[in-house]
Amino acid sequence: MNVPDEDTKNPNVKPMQFDRLLEEAQFHGSNRIAKKRYRLVWCLILGAMLWASLSILTHTILRFLEQPTFMALKASNKQNVPFPSLAICPELSYPDYKMDAFVKEIDYPSGVNMTNFRKNLKQLAAFYSPDVQYNIEDLETVQTVLAFNNLDVINTGQRLSPTCEEVVLRCRWMGKMKNCTDIFRMMLTRSGFCCVFNGRSLRR
Repeated sequence: MNVPDEDTKNPNVKPMQFDRLLEEAQFHGSNRIAKKRYRLVWCLILGAMLWASLSILTHTILRFLEQPTFMALKASNKQNVPFPSLAICPELSYPDYKMDAFVKEIDYPSGVNMTNFRKNLKQLAAFYSPDVQYNIEDLETVQTVLAFNNLDVINTGQRLSPTCEEVVLRCRWMGKMKNCTDIFRMMLTRSGFCCVFNGRSLRR
């Protein structure tokens, strides 16, 4: 016994029409072609776009076939490569003993005392590192005191930062223990003062 299909049993199911297919298609402009009012204009537009796309594709392929581009490695695989640079950056926090010694050695202008300047001294790192949140009033106070003592911001920041002897404790080079101060140099980088090996200072 033959069983009729589901579509023939349900009278509400209609076969897919071409106009309905165009209306529900996701291609840009296809729903306009389904309407007789815009069909001619959009057929010309889409046809022109298709012709332009095929022309560009054909021109690109023909140009490559006429003058193909090849990439050849002419340099030897065995070549001298500069040794990479290494930077070890301590936390942007001045040791207390360095700040205590610094505030006792400098002079203060009128309106600024040692206690207040000691609280604002950590803002000095904001002059040379974008990672430190700065306060304009504190920075002005620090700058006023440094200018009063004819001190430079960068040199003062390096003086208050941990030294390479404090940051890098043990160094081994080519299987032998080395003095870390012979390898690393304290330099100004984008992250502040860091112990740098085979690198250049930001000031250079």
